[in-house]
Amino acid sequence: MSCPIPYEQRQVQVPLEVTREVAELLTDLGLSLRFRPDGFLTAVIRFGLQGSLDRLAITHAELRFSNNRPDKVQWLEMCWRLPIHSHPRLQN
Repeated sequence: MSCPIPYEQRQVQVPLEVTREVAELLTDLGLSLRFRPDGFLTAVIRFGLQGSLDRLAITHAELRFSNNRPDKVQWLEMCWRLPIHSHPRLQN
């Protein structure tokens, strides 16, 4: 008896003119992608730490290729406020 493994999918929100470039970038980072009929990309998010890295790569690509400057500024301001020593490996 087989039990299907549920997985998360996420649409990659980038302008259509850069879809191919983003697909190459994310594929090089190990993500599994699917081109939808409307031209957009959908990524399969892995489990665990790899899934966190997948989400980070997608968010980075979305911001990198975004035409929305306020989103970029908001993201950078949020990163600036993050504590630097929040992870044990980052502490001296």
